[in-house]
Amino acid sequence: MSNVRIFVSYDTEHDADLLTEIRRQSESSGFEVSACSQRISGREFWSEGARREIRGSDLVIFLCGERTEDSKSMSAELQISNEEQIPHFMLWGRAGIQCTKPHGSKSHEGMYSWTRPILLEQISLIRRSLGPAASPGSGKEPS
Repeated sequence: MSNVRIFVSYDTEHDADLLTEIRRQSESSGFEVSACSQRISGREFWSEGARREIRGSDLVIFLCGERTEDSKSMSAELQISNEEQIPHFMLWGRAGIQCTKPHGSKSHEGMYSWTRPILLEQISLIRRSLGPAASPGSGKEPS
């Protein structure tokens, strides 16, 4: 799994600790957090950078917290992920707390419990769906 590059979407104002945790887990799990959400400074500039980073990733993981539904950047990153056809999944970021999904998520998209086995299984499933000939960062099957 070491060649799986992941963009991590999270609420930059409330959930920085979740980013720290997934980075820690990546060190011993064979996947790479290649990019993550950034605070929005200039909307247009931010959007271009986020699109470039998401497009260069194999998948996007949304770390969902209590205020995820209020995060404009996470909603925009979900939209970009869908437009660029980069696979994604959502993790329940806080045990024992009601977490929300970003606006724009589909009703059938669930949030997975964030345990190490579930995280690794979801990454593995997406990696297999990309196929061995898929180029890293393409997020798509080869033509």
